[in-house]
Amino acid sequence: MRKLILLCTLCLSFLNLNAQFTNLNWTFGDSCGIKFNATGIDSIYRTSVNARGSCAIISDSLGNLLFYATATDVALYLKTSTINRGRIYNRQHSVMEGGDSIATVSWYRELLILPWPDSVNKFVVISSMATSGTKISYSIVDLSYNNGLGKVFDKNTVIDTGNICDGITAIRHGNGRDWWILYKKWFFNNNIFYKILLTPQGLSAVSSQNIGLNLNESFYRLIPSKDGNVIVGLCNSSMSIEKFSFDRCTGMLNNHVVIYNGTGNPPYSFWDGAISPNSRFFICYNHWCSRICISN
Repeated sequence: MRKLILLCTLCLSFLNLNAQFTNLNWTFGDSCGIKFNATGIDSIYRTSVNARGSCAIISDSLGNLLFYATATDVALYLKTSTINRGRIYNRQHSVMEGGDSIATVSWYRELLILPWPDSVNKFVVISSMATSGTKISYSIVDLSYNNGLGKVFDKNTVIDTGNICDGITAIRHGNGRDWWILYKKWFFNNNIFYKILLTPQGLSAVSSQNIGLNLNESFYRLIPSKDGNVIVGLCNSSMSIEKFSFDRCTGMLNNHVVIYNGTGNPPYSFWDGAISPNSRFFICYNHWCSRICISN
């Protein structure tokens, strides 16, 4: 039996990295940075973020900040054109060499930072230009340049075109080294999931799979469990939540279940969420920062 429980707190979710890289630093839209340790908050500091939308950040195994990427600054967002206005900042909070003009459009889940498999200095920044753009791209960061401050190569290299949903995600491959990148598209009714595999040789060609609800939803969060074996799809305007199992070796989604389909009085629309560490609960919240816990 599924249970819906209304709470009054906020929930954040992040990629499950490995021991070599961590998510112990967090950045927020108005210059706030927080460093965590094993017991709680280690320190609070100021960053260069002044963004309306996405922030992505990566740290080393000791929690030292490596670099971060952000969507368009608020001042630029208020102008007519916001295409290609994101930035990549180094650990000193300055724009990395080549880190200007990253392809973003100021939505909320359009940036990912992934360690390049079998490398300690190389990373890939995925930028999707969610909902307002027409492509998903990558840029390469190499921290072996500029005394560890890094340099950006192959900036805004197009991976795929089309209207990308606001909600890309990445899950570590079953081999513990590679990464699956998943996203959906909108502007037509579909149940298509798009997938890319990052290996030491680079990014694969895009593959796809038909499964789940048939939607035309620009706001579609893809939310993985900590172990990557479960993915929840959360839709805003369609007010639905669906769950899948995910095979981290083959990249195939299976066992589709509709958790919520807009029923209720009043019906709920959702903004974001996270899966509990034991994968038993999905915790989500709406525009009023309430959360709903749904047991599986």
